[in-house]
Amino acid sequence: MKLTIFPTLILAFQAVPSAPSIDRTQRIPKVCDTNLDVDNTDNPIEAGLGFAVKLDKPGGFIGCDALADIKANGVPSTRMLQFLLQDPEPLLYGNELIFLDGSEVGHVQIGGYGHTLGGAVGIGFAELDEPLTAAMVNEGTWQIDVAGVLVNATASLKPLFDPAMEKIRC
Repeated sequence: MKLTIFPTLILAFQAVPSAPSIDRTQRIPKVCDTNLDVDNTDNPIEAGLGFAVKLDKPGGFIGCDALADIKANGVPSTRMLQFLLQDPEPLLYGNELIFLDGSEVGHVQIGGYGHTLGGAVGIGFAELDEPLTAAMVNEGTWQIDVAGVLVNATASLKPLFDPAMEKIRC
């Protein structure tokens, strides 16, 4: 009986083959992937990554003054959010419109199915004419336009899966 290396490894390690889309959907509920979720038009303060920026770095860095100004202005009017559709059937792929209290406020940058959350999840930026506070995120009526149908969603500034990071700590 002739076996190739791939099936042999699958059998030996009882592994399940994985595809990039599966890997992506597993990471969306937990983390921000700076290669896919944030690009050169975004900034770390709006993306919730201000903790990773050292504004008092000796010698500074390109854009340090601009980031310091953004941080000094307080709560930004543009924020990166995670979304979980309340209906488990529709899927998110990216570029779906985001609505807050009936008004279009942004678009989903990347989406997939959150197997650990039981529904479609997405990451996108919402932009208002005023600071987008945590209270607005938590108390607003969020919807995502999926193929022309507005689907209710839960929005979060923190990862939807294990926001306190209790499950990944040893």
